Amino acid sequence: MTNKFNYFLDLPEDIQNLIYRFAFNNTLKELVNTNNKSLYDFYDIQRKSKLCYCITNADDIYLHRKYYTLHDPKLLQIKYIEFPTTYFTKKFKYIKRVLEDFAFIIYNDNCDYRQNVKLQRINSGIYNVQYKNNSFRIFIDKNKLLCKVDLEKAIFLGYELLYYSLKLISILKLNPKDDFEDINGLHEWFAKHRYLDGYVITNYFVNVELGS
Repeated sequence: MTNKFNYFLDLPEDIQNLIYRFAFNNTLKELVNTNNKSLYDFYDIQRKSKLCYCITNADDIYLHRKYYTLHDPKLLQIKYIEFPTTYFTKKFKYIKRVLEDFAFIIYNDNCDYRQNVKLQRINSGIYNVQYKNNSFRIFIDKNKLLCKVDLEKAIFLGYELLYYSLKLISILKLNPKDDFEDINGLHEWFAKHRYLDGYVITNYFVNVELGS
């Protein structure tokens, strides 16, 4: 299988800006360059993600560009994005340690092939993962989320980080004391609940609603 690389983000910033303007027919002049780039990143991430959403092509994102890139001050105070689940682990403390340790390794992966994914996570503000009871928290750097597209990009990347961490832990058999196969149970739950039904912003966190 041939690996496909995305070389767009390796281009100089001034060249990227010219491409953005050409692609959107000069209609994004009122938006700051960072929001333009976030819009492109969001489309690229969403198109490849396991998580499904109503926007499926660049034309839809183009039509809603002002809504997605409008500056929203209340997002600046967001501390974490929460993914509640209905799956309860039997050995919670053990699963918590295994998952949080492995997610940290995945997040800091230095493989050249995945450098673009790592950069996207860093730019999204994601810096930590916490498993608490039957919920996962993806922590975001303060003042990193400027607009709706930034928030939804972080939601998609957070889901991907959880999904693939759980999958790889199972494949690599890094959970030898998981007597009840909780890692598999959690991974199957995320694989089944891969539709973004919505989210609710409450003070300093965002509660994500996943459907099947």
